[in-house]
Amino acid sequence: MDNEKNNRAESNNAPDTFGGSKENAEKDANPPLTQQVKDQALEIAHVTQQKASDLAGQVQNQVTSKLSDQKGVASEALKQVATVVRQAGEGLRGQQQTALGGYADTASDALTRVSDYLNQNDLPTITRDVESAARQRPALFLGGAFLAGLFIGRLVRSSGRNVSSTRANLDYDPLLPATLSSTAAFPQ
Repeated sequence: MDNEKNNRAESNNAPDTFGGSKENAEKDANPPLTQQVKDQALEIAHVTQQKASDLAGQVQNQVTSKLSDQKGVASEALKQVATVVRQAGEGLRGQQQTALGGYADTASDALTRVSDYLNQNDLPTITRDVESAARQRPALFLGGAFLAGLFIGRLVRSSGRNVSSTRANLDYDPLLPATLSSTAAFPQ
């Protein structure tokens, strides 16, 4: 019986065709379960990372597309404002206020240049130029941002007043009893 154990031990340690023992050859052919799990986890992590990267790229493309669309809308709005300012300048000159008309023309020209700039440049170029201008002249940049904020706030407030005044005009209808007026139906 001792001979059988020795023979088995020798046969397990006997060299295989590649010069190693049969035991080592079996280990190489069937890696341990932990190594298989590690390999699968690394593969899953790699696939997940690739999917996340693809998704991030898709989101970035969608955001860039939306911003490009909004850039076009902003450019068109600036052109319209420039036209209105130019017309106001012409009206001022007609009222013998040539200095104010000149200022309106200058503002209109500046708005037109900004509109053209937005149309002609892509988002990375615009971003780089704005950052550069902010670094070169921070006080001017902050002042411009402040004025733009005031202008936007004024527009929002005035559009809110227009809605309120329109609603106030709708509140009075001499043909309807007070209980059926829009104020009764829609209290403020």
